[in-house]
Amino acid sequence: MPVSAIPSESARAALGDSGPFAGEVLEVELLLSTGQVAALEAVAYQRGLTAGQLLRRLIRNFLKEVNAPLDVCLESAVQPVTPGTR
Repeated sequence: MPVSAIPSESARAALGDSGPFAGEVLEVELLLSTGQVAALEAVAYQRGLTAGQLLRRLIRNFLKEVNAPLDVCLESAVQPVTPGTR
């Protein structure tokens, strides 16, 4: 899965993430069917969130649930992608 670093302070502030799962902001490509996107947006809207906020919350909660060592995950799993090389 391609991942690229976005070193933007304003992006981190806009996410409102804090605590052990805060840090450098990365962009992750995700392929979903149109039905999945529609359902995700509907559920997010019902909760007063954007689809992106809901996805970040789901990922953050899952990583907490499985006690993922985030510092190790970031160092070993994320490999920056140079734009245009995907």
